[in-house]
Amino acid sequence: MSEELKKATIKALAFYDIFNYPLTLLEIHRNLEIACGLAELSFVLDDLKKENKIIEEDGYIFLARQSGLAKIRKTRFLISFKKIKKTERI
Repeated sequence: MSEELKKATIKALAFYDIFNYPLTLLEIHRNLEIACGLAELSFVLDDLKKENKIIEEDGYIFLARQSGLAKIRKTRFLISFKKIKKTERI
């Protein structure tokens, strides 16, 4: 199950990597093709980190070939938050 879960995790991260969008633990769990518990997913993520296949930065997880995606996601969130507040006022 562990190898299947590793492949499914990498697949979920790779899809969102196309959009330069790192995921949180819960977002990865929600986007997996196979069912598993959060504890099991945490162990798999730890293994992938040890293998240098993924990086965790500020609670965001992404493929190791990228860097700085957590900062980009935070910046995008702030921009969209401001736009949402502006549209609510209008």
